Amino acid sequence: MNSRRNFLKGMGAVGVATAGVAVSSGALAGAGSKVLGAGAGAAGTKIDDRGFIYFGADKNVQEDYVKSMTIKAKPFDFGLTAEQEARAKEINSRTMVFDGEFEVDYYHSLFPNMLSNGTKGVGGSMTLGVFGYDLVNGRKGDEMEVLPTDWFHMNTLDRDLAFVKQMEANSPIVICNSYDDYMKASAQGKVGVFFDVQDSKWLDNDFARVKEYKEKGIHRMQLTYNSNNHLGGGCMDTMDRSRDPGVTGYGRRFIDAMNEAKVLVDVGHCSPNTAIDAAAHSKSPIICSHAGIRDLAPSNPRTHWLADMKKVADKGGVFGIVGVPGALQDGLTVGNVGHFVDAIDFAVNYLGVEHVGFALDQVQAASFEEFMTSPDWPKEAVEAVNVDVWPWQQNFTGMENQSGYFNLVRGLVGKGYSEADIHKIMGGNMLRLIKEVC
Repeated sequence: MNSRRNFLKGMGAVGVATAGVAVSSGALAGAGSKVLGAGAGAAGTKIDDRGFIYFGADKNVQEDYVKSMTIKAKPFDFGLTAEQEARAKEINSRTMVFDGEFEVDYYHSLFPNMLSNGTKGVGGSMTLGVFGYDLVNGRKGDEMEVLPTDWFHMNTLDRDLAFVKQMEANSPIVICNSYDDYMKASAQGKVGVFFDVQDSKWLDNDFARVKEYKEKGIHRMQLTYNSNNHLGGGCMDTMDRSRDPGVTGYGRRFIDAMNEAKVLVDVGHCSPNTAIDAAAHSKSPIICSHAGIRDLAPSNPRTHWLADMKKVADKGGVFGIVGVPGALQDGLTVGNVGHFVDAIDFAVNYLGVEHVGFALDQVQAASFEEFMTSPDWPKEAVEAVNVDVWPWQQNFTGMENQSGYFNLVRGLVGKGYSEADIHKIMGGNMLRLIKEVC
């Protein structure tokens, strides 16, 4: 069956019990494939060497497929006074936002949503190389299914780099490699887009690729995704800490290569022991870009204990609280931005305000079926993180998409934070890491 069928029709709530992995044995997604849609040869249409039609001047892109992608977030009821509302508005207008993981894909309203918050600047990190933006966007005609082998493959990463770089000429974005690039994007009223990868399989045992891909724009690399690999432990394989391998010898060499290339070491999906080992071994501060708090959601493996994150913080690192309901509170499947603010506040009280940021990571332009093609997302992993609603932002009041950043500012004002501390949480801490490390 076609793994993109639900994407094209549009998906609402998806129950775990009905989800399954269905990938045609005849599907082909390798180099040399040709999928030419109607009008593929028309003047101005941009086609890659496999025949995919990329997003370009003719805006050949799949439209947003769920309503929550186009909703503009409304002010959430934090019970603020008129004075607090006025203060929040002023602070928001001076805020530089850095979302630690704003998307693992692309949807049509993404960048307009990010720019709709009234902030001074906005940007963040965008994951590349998951399964291929071109498999979801910018293509017509026959459809190619997502294969397990597409995930985190170097060919997928290269395709994604080309896809987003080609968008830059036609979108309100600036692709960034440094802190200064982000500041230039802000001055132009555009989104500052940094690239990251969330697994190391694409390396194919070649550490020289770390420097090579840093030069191509990858500022951050994650040691593992959900499963254990040759670098260390993944979060889904290590809920029993006695079975947590931590960083391997090979992983330490990878960290050394990242330090040398000035790439941020990321432990967002890693196991607890891998996170603390990475912090101890790295010569530079590291980041946990996007995860929940296990102290609040102990049954969810996509979380970290704050005691472990303290070891990351003590080395100058930052913990990005992820905006996924089940990682904010145990058993939470339909949340709101208030839960998000509460979790951020909880982390700040433990780690200190200099070491906490945020990452939305909940607006997905792929169908549930597509994500289920990943070897790192078997049925039991999906059940463990409470995916009863897909995409996760469905019914996430006040943060239906990236247009809700301003609500985080309002919520932090309601918690009594100073303007300086709000700026740190909303982006300053992660931008500091980029300035120091990259």
